[in-house]
Amino acid sequence: MPLGPWVWSRKKHDMLFGEPVRSSERYYLVRVHDATISPANQFPHEREVYQHHHWWPLAEIEVSDEIFFPEGLAGLLAPLLAGELPMLPIALNTG
Repeated sequence: MPLGPWVWSRKKHDMLFGEPVRSSERYYLVRVHDATISPANQFPHEREVYQHHHWWPLAEIEVSDEIFFPEGLAGLLAPLLAGELPMLPIALNTG
């Protein structure tokens, strides 16, 4: 499935397994026709962290106590779902 437009980017400093990591993230809008998810291509450290998945309607994200990334996900998704795509990727807060 082809990627849609690149909508957000973020550079972030973090710790992964006790080591400092600088990540450069790109977020793309992708529309899917089959909601099946396969963990087959996960890295070993991803298998340790990710325990389950769930497709979330925006309304559920808005009222959930769960932690979503990037931060402020509901507010970021609302314009995209309304068809308002940025001309250039939006730079999100860096950490």
